[in-house]
Amino acid sequence: SRRQRPDGGIGYWSATDWTTPWLSSYAGITLLEARSVGVEVDDSVLARLREDLGGRRKLQETARAPVYNYYSQVQATLSDQVAAADFLSRYGKPELPAENELLRNGAQLMWEDRVRLAEMLARRRAFKAARSLLEPTWKATKIEGRRAVVPEETITWHHYFDSRIRPTARLLTATLAVDSAHPLLGPLVETLVQQG
Repeated sequence: SRRQRPDGGIGYWSATDWTTPWLSSYAGITLLEARSVGVEVDDSVLARLREDLGGRRKLQETARAPVYNYYSQVQATLSDQVAAADFLSRYGKPELPAENELLRNGAQLMWEDRVRLAEMLARRRAFKAARSLLEPTWKATKIEGRRAVVPEETITWHHYFDSRIRPTARLLTATLAVDSAHPLLGPLVETLVQQG
């Protein structure tokens, strides 16, 4: 919360540092999860963050960030949009036109963002659309022994918080939201436990 900038975004190191919609969303979701388990979170921090992420920050501001070169790819801008939409959805203030536009651009999204969008769509009970985003991923995920092996395309550099575990965790939470009896659930859990 102390890193919240005057515009409502969350600065990388401080309230005067750079940010992106992806980074602010990441921090915002962390605050929402903390609040859900009883940590005191100032409502005004979340409200200002919502205004910032819902207001579509200017790209020039993002261009000053150290991750500037990443934004030469259209997927990076779409990733920011997915992250912002996810925060707004979890905050209870979804922007359905933005979610629908992301769904229309689903083929251009990075793998992890397609999975994240599917979970978002499941929150509003758009299960058919969510399933259509996940079907190719479910088919490409192989079971080896008791583990699920996600497609190699999931292991990509993603902004500045690279993770080999997050893609599998995202697929698990999205699958739980879309199909709580899916046969991949057990193997996905096993994969996460073994990656620990």
